[in-house]
Amino acid sequence: MSCPPSVPAGGLSGMFRWEASDQVHGTGSNVFTVAARALHISLVRNEQLHVFPMMQQPLSAAVLLAVTNDFNIQRSLVYVIRQAPSLGQLLLEEAGGVLVPVDNFTQRHLNDSRIVFEHTSPFSDLSASDMFVFDVETPFAEPLKNQEFHIEISVASPRGGGLERYLGLAPLVVAEGGQATVRQDNLNLSAVLEFIETYPGAGVAVRFPPQLIATVTSTPVNGIFTLRDRNMTEGYTFTVRDIERGRVRYEHDHSDTLTDSLGFTVHLAGNGSSPDVLLFNGSLNVSVTPVNDQPFTLVTSAPVLYVVHRQNAIITNHSLLTTDPDNVPKDIVYELMSAPDHGRLIHVDNFSVAVQSFSQEDVDAGRILYAHDGTNGSARFYFKVSDGKHNPKYSVFTIEVLPLTLELVNHTVIPLKQTSTVAYIMPRHLAANTNGNSNHIFYNVTRSPRFGRLYMNDQVIHTFGQSNIDKGEVLYMQTDLTEPSDNFRIDLWTWEASIRDVEVRVVVTPLVETKPLIATVGGRTRLTLDHLDASQLATITGSNPVYKVKKRPRFGKLKKISRRTRRSGRSYEVQEFTHEDIRAGLIFYIARNLNLRADEPLHDHVHYILKVPAPGFQPAEGTLRLSLVESMEAGAALEEGAGPPRHLRPEILSPTGDIEDPSSNSESSSLFPGIPMDYIIVIVASVGAVMAVIALMVLVRCATRRRHSDKRSDVGMDGDVASLPPPLPTDSRPNSFMTDDMSELECRPPELPSSPRPGRHHHLHNGGSGGMGLAAHLTDSDASWPRDPSREVSPAVPQCKVTPLCADTTPRESPYDPHLAGYPYGVNTEQAEEWGLYEKHQPRTTNPMLRKNQYWV
Repeated sequence: MSCPPSVPAGGLSGMFRWEASDQVHGTGSNVFTVAARALHISLVRNEQLHVFPMMQQPLSAAVLLAVTNDFNIQRSLVYVIRQAPSLGQLLLEEAGGVLVPVDNFTQRHLNDSRIVFEHTSPFSDLSASDMFVFDVETPFAEPLKNQEFHIEISVASPRGGGLERYLGLAPLVVAEGGQATVRQDNLNLSAVLEFIETYPGAGVAVRFPPQLIATVTSTPVNGIFTLRDRNMTEGYTFTVRDIERGRVRYEHDHSDTLTDSLGFTVHLAGNGSSPDVLLFNGSLNVSVTPVNDQPFTLVTSAPVLYVVHRQNAIITNHSLLTTDPDNVPKDIVYELMSAPDHGRLIHVDNFSVAVQSFSQEDVDAGRILYAHDGTNGSARFYFKVSDGKHNPKYSVFTIEVLPLTLELVNHTVIPLKQTSTVAYIMPRHLAANTNGNSNHIFYNVTRSPRFGRLYMNDQVIHTFGQSNIDKGEVLYMQTDLTEPSDNFRIDLWTWEASIRDVEVRVVVTPLVETKPLIATVGGRTRLTLDHLDASQLATITGSNPVYKVKKRPRFGKLKKISRRTRRSGRSYEVQEFTHEDIRAGLIFYIARNLNLRADEPLHDHVHYILKVPAPGFQPAEGTLRLSLVESMEAGAALEEGAGPPRHLRPEILSPTGDIEDPSSNSESSSLFPGIPMDYIIVIVASVGAVMAVIALMVLVRCATRRRHSDKRSDVGMDGDVASLPPPLPTDSRPNSFMTDDMSELECRPPELPSSPRPGRHHHLHNGGSGGMGLAAHLTDSDASWPRDPSREVSPAVPQCKVTPLCADTTPRESPYDPHLAGYPYGVNTEQAEEWGLYEKHQPRTTNPMLRKNQYWV
C-alpha cells in the first residue's frame, strides 16, 4: 500500500492507493475506491394490539418490527418511548419473571416477547383505545421519529367471536303458555369464567378467582323471568351458580306471540381497589312454539284476479289472503276443488305442471301464476283453505280477463351522423308498450330501407323484437351514400293486437356545430364559425364542405361578397357557399327593414343541404335558425356595459357602397305602424310612376299638336331643325324606389354607349326619371371624362346622358320561392326594348323623326 486510506469525515466514499511487487516486477500504483450506502431504518410491521380489560398482553415481533437496509440481525435497534400509554403501562420481563416498568426497549426484547402491556385503568364501556409514541434509533442511521402504536382494550377476542362464542346464547324454546328453564346452552357463564382464568396475565389486576355478575337490563314483554320464584325486574342480578343449578326460569303469558327476549349485562368483579369491568351487553332470545287453538280467517272473502288476454298473472296476497294467529303462512294450505275455466294455475319453478294445492307462503312469495288460454270471457275456480286442525273454508276465485293493448310510445327520427354509415335503433327512437308481456312485442319490416339495410348480430333482418331494441342489437347501415335520408315501414304486433304501416325515418345529421344567428332588422349580419362550423367535417373528409340553400329565408337574403371586390363592398345573392367562405367572412344575412316590437322578435330560418365534395360521404340536411330583433333589444341582450359585437351591428350599404347606420335613416314607417317599409316604398313608387306616365302622355300629345302647327306655318324652315318636346318634369319618386341591387351597389360603367340605352329598370325607359333625378346618381368625376365624338348630340336636343348602373356580372340563381312571393324586395325587371338594334353612326346634323311610340329622354 502506497498511502493510507482516505475517507472524508462523514462521507460515504473513500480510497487508497496500492501496488503489488514480487521483488522483481511491480504493478505500479493503483487506486482502490470504496463507496458506502446510507443506513436507513424502516418499520415493516406496526399492528394493533388487542388486550382484554384489566389483563396483560405481551408485545412481539408479530405486531412491532423494525429493520435496517443492511439486514444485520446483530444490529441493535432501540425503541425510545416519547409518550407513554394512558390506560396502562409497558413492562419488561427480567430474569426470574419480574416485570418492571420501562421507557425504552430493543427489537431483541420484542423478538423474545419480553415487553408486556398491562391494562390498569378500568372503564364502563365494552372497549377502549390506548396508544404510545416512540422513536427508533440505531448508530449511523437517521432515526424514525414520532411513530404511533395503537392498543385496543376490549372483551372481544382478537381470534374472533368474542365472549359470545363462550356464552352460547342459544334461543330458549317454550310452548305457548308454558315454562322453560335457562340452561348453560342458553347462557354459559361458566365458560366465560374459565376463559378469564386461563387468559394470559389474569390475576394481576382482578381478584382471583375471578367472579362474574349478570344483571337484568330489560324484562320480557310476553312473559316473565323468575329466580327462585321471584320476578326478575330491571337491576336484578344472578350468578354463574344460579344458571348451573337451574334457578332461572321463563313463563309465557299464553298470548299468540312467537318470540320474546331478556336483556342483561355481564361484569367482571374488581379486586376491591378498582370497579367492575363490563364484559358483555346483550340479550337472550325466547322462541315460543304456538298452540293451534284459534281458527284462521279468510281475509279476502271474494278473491278476484285481473289478467290480460293470453297472458300470465301472479296471484298475490292482495288477491288471496288468509291469516292465522297460531300458524305460520306455510301451514295454511289451499286446495283446488275445480280447475279454472279458461286456463290453469302453475308454479313459477315449473310451468309444465298445473298445481292443485299451494300455501299462503307461496302466495306471499309470488310463486303461483294463472295462465290464460286465450278464451274470451271471465273464468273462476273453487277452492278450500285449512290450517290442518279447524274446519276448512270454501270460496270461489274469480278471474277477469282484460283485452290486450298495444301502444307506440316512442316514434322519432333515427339520427345518422354525417361521415358515419351506422346508427343503432334505441328505445328512445322506437318503442312500444303493452299491458301484456313486453318481450312478446315484435316488428315486421314490410318495406325495407331504400338506401341501406337493417342488421342484427351481423345478419340482415326483416323481423325483430322490442327486447332486441332495448338491448341495442338492431342497427341501420347506409349503403347508398348519395342520399341524406332514408325510411322503411314496419308492422307492430303482439298476439292479436297490432299497429300497421308505421314509417320509420332515418335522417343524416350534419356534422356541424350551429348556433342561432341574431340579426337586426334592416341590417347586415355576418355569418361566422360561431353560427355554422363544419371544421370537424372538413378535417375528416379533407375537403371544403358546401352549403346548398334548400329553402331561402323569408325575411332576408343570403349574400356573398366577392373576394376580388371585397374592398368595394360588391355582393350578390347566393344559393350555395362553402365552409371556407364562412371562415373568410364572405357570407352575410341581410334582413328586411321591418317594424318589430321590442318584446316580440321575429324568427326565420335557412334550410340547407351540407355536401362533401370528397367521395364516400353522404350529404346531410340542416337548418340555421335566425332571430330578427331591434337593435336596442340586441344590445340589451348582451352583457351589461359591453358593446354589441361586430356581427350584431346593423350595417346598411349606401348607394356609393359605404356602410351606413340604419338609426340615421329617418324615413321609417312611423306614420303607418305595422306596415313594412318595403310595402310603403312600393306603394309610393307605384303612385309616382302612374302620375309620371299620365304627365308624359299629356306632354307628348301637346308636343305633337304643336309640331303639326309649326310645320304648317314655317314651310321654308331648315329641315335640320325640329321641334322638341319640353323637358320632362323632375321625378318626384324617392331613391328608395330603386331595387336593392341599385341602392346597395353602384359604380361608374367602363364606357358609355354610342347610342341611347335604357337603364336596368323599366321605369327609366318610360321616362319615370327626369334629368335631375338621373343626374343625382352621377359622380363628380363624370364631368372630367374625355370627350367622345360618338356621344355628341344635337344642340337642339336637351343635354341628357344615361349612365347605366354597374350590374353584377356574376351569374345569379333566382328560383321562385312561394314563401317569398308576398315579400317583394324591389320592382322586378322586365325585358326592355333592345337598343342594340341601333347602329353606331356619325353625329347627327338633323333630328330624326320620332316614331309613334317613341319619345325623347
